Amino acid sequence: MRDKPYLLRKVGFTFFLAATLIIPSFPGNGSAAGKADKNDADRTKSYATGFVQNTPQEQKWLEEHSKPAKDVKVSKMGIERINHARKAKGLPLIDENLAGADAGVLAGAGEAVAQVDNSTLKYFPPIANQGSLGSCVSFASTYYMGTYMTAMARDWDAKNGGNTFRLSPTWTYNFMNGGTTGGTTIGGTLQLLMNNGAATWSEVPYSTANYKAWSTNPQTWRNALSNKFLSTGTVSGLDTQDGLNSLKQFLTNGYILEIATYISSWQYTTVKNDPATTLDDALVGQKAAYYMNGTSGGHAMTIVGYDDNIWVDINNNGLADPGEKGALKIANSWGSGWGNSGYVWLAYDALKAVTAVPNASLPGKIPAFSLGSNNAYWITANTSYTPRLTAEFTVNTAKRNELSAALGYSELSVNTLINTITPKALSNNGGAFAFDGTTTATDATFVLDYTDLIKQSSLDVNHNYNWYLTVTDNTYDDAALTIKSFVLKDNLTNTVITSTYAFPGTVNGSNVALTINDNLGAANPLPTIVDDINKDITYNVTWSKYSSSRDYGGSESFTSVAGNYAQYTFTGSTIRYIGMKQPNMGKVDVYLDGVLIQADIDCYSSTTIKQALIFSASGLTNGTHTIRVVAKGTKNPASTNIIAAIDDFQSY
Repeated sequence: MRDKPYLLRKVGFTFFLAATLIIPSFPGNGSAAGKADKNDADRTKSYATGFVQNTPQEQKWLEEHSKPAKDVKVSKMGIERINHARKAKGLPLIDENLAGADAGVLAGAGEAVAQVDNSTLKYFPPIANQGSLGSCVSFASTYYMGTYMTAMARDWDAKNGGNTFRLSPTWTYNFMNGGTTGGTTIGGTLQLLMNNGAATWSEVPYSTANYKAWSTNPQTWRNALSNKFLSTGTVSGLDTQDGLNSLKQFLTNGYILEIATYISSWQYTTVKNDPATTLDDALVGQKAAYYMNGTSGGHAMTIVGYDDNIWVDINNNGLADPGEKGALKIANSWGSGWGNSGYVWLAYDALKAVTAVPNASLPGKIPAFSLGSNNAYWITANTSYTPRLTAEFTVNTAKRNELSAALGYSELSVNTLINTITPKALSNNGGAFAFDGTTTATDATFVLDYTDLIKQSSLDVNHNYNWYLTVTDNTYDDAALTIKSFVLKDNLTNTVITSTYAFPGTVNGSNVALTINDNLGAANPLPTIVDDINKDITYNVTWSKYSSSRDYGGSESFTSVAGNYAQYTFTGSTIRYIGMKQPNMGKVDVYLDGVLIQADIDCYSSTTIKQALIFSASGLTNGTHTIRVVAKGTKNPASTNIIAAIDDFQSY
């Protein structure tokens, strides 16, 4: 059973509870350091939290998969920020060619940057509210950090672009919460995001009424895989100066990071005006926490920036004493009505076990991030991602927590599994419910990715293997699990092999290992994929662009003008044209080497199908060929427009 979130306790006035949670205001501006409002902690407890410590298995996974901070690469943004600050101070600039080098080259250089606020970038989504659910970890991991880092890698506008550019906290929360409104773990959530990716908010909207249902739509699972995280790691020792310096280097480099804290034990004041500088003037009066004095309200939040100019008068003497300057900017998931429009400052001194401020009375002080062992968690995102092989299978049960699904392989001559992985999403999660969150058995089609297995085992993707899907029902009871289908899909060549198993099959307190022989490698070598924006594709005029995580490379080019064309010259014997099908698509003609090879190809579909195979030709003379896709200007009578689109070309 997951811990319940802290909910609904208010001191000092009577309130009315209807169908929604009554949210009180943040502590008032009158509270001063050393004289905090005695009701501050009680007001904080009125919000849901939800941090749960990792299980031993999750902690082991996190330790095995966390990259050290030194392996992080310097970003162009980090170099630009440092050089801007160094130029203002008359210091020599850092070589811009260091972008892409190890982050160690930033050591010391980041001290020149006095202020960073990554929440102002277009990659950071709007402040959101977890409401009454214990979903803070999913908001910090998935919605804030996952959205931001993916948006930065793919140049999305997550702030203003809408929910198709924001990752869904419901996606991870509903897998991890055991079917309750309680809390979840950071380690398990990050593992799920690394294994299974994340659906967007538009695909899986957040609602406090929906904390049980899983997506049963295979397209949502496919799309989620395209948002798998690339790597994860920690910044440790945040209660030390070295740890704080490392954290600031990450923030300067454009990262945002997740932390755990006892939020109900934070003590608050306001930012004061340091007369020695004007750099803090715009922030004076904003809410700031200056120390933590207990272990109440385990909560996950997101560090988005810092400011060395902020003064928090910790000893309340009216003087800017040593140790009182500087604070982290932290995003919370309690809505924009909390704190500073959803954010709060946390004094650097609050991170330490012992205050550095003279004559400060801070009884019971403990490091602000001690709940998470003084660590901050970070991730990196893929600029684009397509799984090499996927298992797509349909199952039916009334108790999803009895289901686990593992992927494995063996040599063709050996019918014994050599290695397996169990993606986090389907590993006895979700409580004793059906996939839709009810207690009535329902179908669901899931999509799992073999790519991690291929990389971990250093497999040759052009070699033939037996690929396994092992489906387990771990309890013999009245809720048997039915397996209805299994296909193996090569996502780079759009080839599908269907299992010859006699479906449907049933497991109850047992498992079944389904096998498909991969004949894809020898017959279909890895293609050369050229994205729509690649300079090797020629357009007769400039086509419009559309960005979506569901497109290869995150974009597609389209036109609704008859006669417009896209042309690509390739070397090989096979060509595939990948586009899109949906209700507003028209027809296209395809030419090969100047000859009309297929006319009036209908791209209409009543539903949207991304990365759709529109045309393919094989058996060509192995050599140089040119494909031209021409917008026909005609359409299926059911279509609402005549659009033609290019996602990519694949050749080999």
